[in-house]
Amino acid sequence: MEDTSGRLNGDIKTVISTVEDGGANCGIVNARVTYLDSSGTQKVLDYSKFAACGNQGG
Repeated sequence: MEDTSGRLNGDIKTVISTVEDGGANCGIVNARVTYLDSSGTQKVLDYSKFAACGNQGG
């Protein structure tokens, strides 16, 4: 499994899993997506994102 840590080349054929740090805050959290590229190689991308908060869209 290759660790792409911060690089995204756009070659994602299948997403295997997505996870993010838990917690009650609506700030920035660490997240990870594990995926297969077009050649079937499993890769991991670690990144930061805004947490999914319960008060979205209205």
